[in-house]
Amino acid sequence: MKAITRFQATDHGRCHREYFSGRALSTYGFANAVIGQGFSLDKAIDDCLSQIEQAGFDIGGMKRAIEQQGMWDSTPYTPSDDVNARHHVSIRWD
Repeated sequence: MKAITRFQATDHGRCHREYFSGRALSTYGFANAVIGQGFSLDKAIDDCLSQIEQAGFDIGGMKRAIEQQGMWDSTPYTPSDDVNARHHVSIRWD
């Protein structure tokens, strides 16, 4: 597994899954990025971490750091009127 030296996690909130504009890498100085989506914040973070792990990176320290930042929200999902709305999170890392 490859080590992660630094990362930045961003909660983009809920928006329609077809209209999310994405995230850039070049202006922030990171080599990698993923975007996760889910019906809740914790599911979107899980989606990101799963993608990072599948790319061959060790996510153990990253998961603990996100939990310590208080970003992890295990609030149960409450259906909204828009079934296409998803919570979006991006993580950039080196």
